[in-house]
Amino acid sequence: MSLLARFAAITENQVNNLPKPDLNSNTVQHALQLFFGVAGATAFLMIVLQGFRYVLSRGDANAIKNAKEAIIYAVIGLIVTMTGYGIVTFVIGRL
Repeated sequence: MSLLARFAAITENQVNNLPKPDLNSNTVQHALQLFFGVAGATAFLMIVLQGFRYVLSRGDANAIKNAKEAIIYAVIGLIVTMTGYGIVTFVIGRL
């Protein structure tokens, strides 16, 4: 029997009897909090470090440009991290 035929032979009752993942467990929530916390802290640290690079650039246009770009990327990363945390928290809360 081919693989496609086996998938076609699966009944709704068999699908409903599959074990459901426990996404409300504390382990998953703690792992996600740790991941987003580390990502947010890294983005914040990059903002601070690139701020120092900006201040210490001594008027060098190339160094100022690089520091500004890095700050913008770090801010975008922080926004994405916070948005991702909010979305994941919302979805897990609804399960």
